[in-house]
Amino acid sequence: MPDVRKAEKAGRMAKRDRARLLARFKQEMVNHPRLKAVRKQVRELFEDDDPASIVIIAGPGGVGKTSLLESLRREFGEQCLFLEARSANGRAYDNREHCRLLLEQLGDPAPDDHFDPDEAAARRRRGYRRPAVGRRATLSDLRIALERALPATGIECVLIDEAQHMFNAATGFRLQQQMDLIKSMSNISGVRHVLAGSTELLTLLELTPQLHRRCRVVRFTAYRHDSQKDRSQFLATFRALVQRIPLPEQGKLAAEFEYVLANSAGSVGPLKDWLRRALARALRKGLPSIDSKVLRETVLEPGAVQSMADEAGLCAGVAGGHLAETGSAAGPAGKDGPGRKHHRVQRKPAIDPVGPVHEAA
Repeated sequence: MPDVRKAEKAGRMAKRDRARLLARFKQEMVNHPRLKAVRKQVRELFEDDDPASIVIIAGPGGVGKTSLLESLRREFGEQCLFLEARSANGRAYDNREHCRLLLEQLGDPAPDDHFDPDEAAARRRRGYRRPAVGRRATLSDLRIALERALPATGIECVLIDEAQHMFNAATGFRLQQQMDLIKSMSNISGVRHVLAGSTELLTLLELTPQLHRRCRVVRFTAYRHDSQKDRSQFLATFRALVQRIPLPEQGKLAAEFEYVLANSAGSVGPLKDWLRRALARALRKGLPSIDSKVLRETVLEPGAVQSMADEAGLCAGVAGGHLAETGSAAGPAGKDGPGRKHHRVQRKPAIDPVGPVHEAA
C-alpha cells in the first residue's frame, strides 16, 4: 500500500510539472516581423496626426491582433482605455454596457457633470444615485458622460479588441447606426478609436463613403507561402518559438518548416497553439522532444486549416493559403469567390495571455 501511494504521489507531481512547463510556454510571445510592421503602421497614424478618427486593424484569427493591442496598451499606459467587445449572442450589441465599462475604467469621473445641476439634483431624488454608471442610466446619459470624460481625463485612444462583435447582430440601417455611434463618439471627444477584429470589419467601409474618409485600415495579414520574404520571416518566428519549447532536444524540428507553414496557414497564433498541443503530448509520453510523429498527431483537421487559409486570403485580397499533404488548395474567399456570398461570422476565440516578448530574427 505505501508503494502504491508513493507512485500516485509521483504521478501527481509529474502532472504538476507538466502543467508548469505548459503554462510557461503559453506565456511566451515572439515579437515577429509582421507584428512589428503593423505596429509601426499604427504608430505612424498617431504620430502623423492623421485626421481619421477610427483605425481599423483587420486580420484573420491568430495573426497577433490581441498582442498588438496589448503592446499599444503598455505604451500608452493610463492614456488609453482597453475593452474586449462582448459577443452580442444573436441580439443587438449592448452599447450601454460598452459605455459603462469604459466609464468604470475611468473611475466614473464627475458622474453628474453632463447634466444641468437642477436636473442632476432631481434625478438623485428619484433614485439615480450615480447617473453615469447607474442601472437606470440611459444610453444617452452614458454617451454624454463618456464623450466628456475621455478628453477631460487625458485619454488619447480607446482600444477595442474583437470589434466584430459590435456589428455581428446588426444589419442594414442598424449596422450603419452602430458604426455612426463609434464615429460620433470619436469625433466629439477628439479621442481616436482603434478597432481590431476579424476580416468582417472590412465590410463596414461599404456602408457610406464618409467612413472611408473617417477610417484608416491596417491589414494584419498572415505570412504567405508564395512570398520568399514571408517565408523567411515565418521561419525565423518558428525557430524563435521552437527555442522556447522547454524540452532538451528540439534541434530537428526546424526541418518540418514546410509542413508547419502549410498547416498553420501562416499565422503565428495557430502555430503556437499547435506547438503547445504537441508539447503536452510529448510531455505526457516522456519524450525528449517534439518529433515528426507527435507533430502530425496534433495537427488541426484539414477543414480547419482550409478555413484559416480562406480567411487569411480574404484579408490579403488573394486566394487562400497552400495546404501541404492535404491534397487541396484554398480558393477565393468571401464575396470574391464564384457563387459564394460574404456572410457575417461570430467568432469566439480563446485569447492567450500575453507574456514576455522575444524578438524573432
